[in-house]
Amino acid sequence: MEEKREKIKIGKKGNSILTTVMNMVHIALLFIPVVLYLVPKKEFEKYVRRYVKWILLFYVMIPLHWVFMEDMCVFTAISIKMGDYEDSETTSQFSEENMMWLYGPIMRVFGWKKDNTGMNKMVTLHSLINIILIWSLLK
Repeated sequence: MEEKREKIKIGKKGNSILTTVMNMVHIALLFIPVVLYLVPKKEFEKYVRRYVKWILLFYVMIPLHWVFMEDMCVFTAISIKMGDYEDSETTSQFSEENMMWLYGPIMRVFGWKKDNTGMNKMVTLHSLINIILIWSLLK
């Protein structure tokens, strides 16, 4: 039974395929506001414009729900329940493991440490930027 378990695990720290897919979706959701600016204007107006208010509402709700989830996203909470992020040093497990390639340089510019306070500031900054990006698309 143990051999089968090892065969279906991929990635670092033994992440399962399911947690890897969840993390990929989580990362993709973080960058949708930027991707919206890459959609050609004609297609944006035809397919996306009518959903911008709902997209904005979704992104506003993200940081608001953290207080009910012990300062984490529901995706992160699910990943932790599935055994991911066992070696995290902060309470921002997802960001610590998957976003430091982006967050690290920005945190150094602001002088923020890779601790709970610094990670919370960085995640809040990212959320704020996403909300502003989507808000600017409203007509």
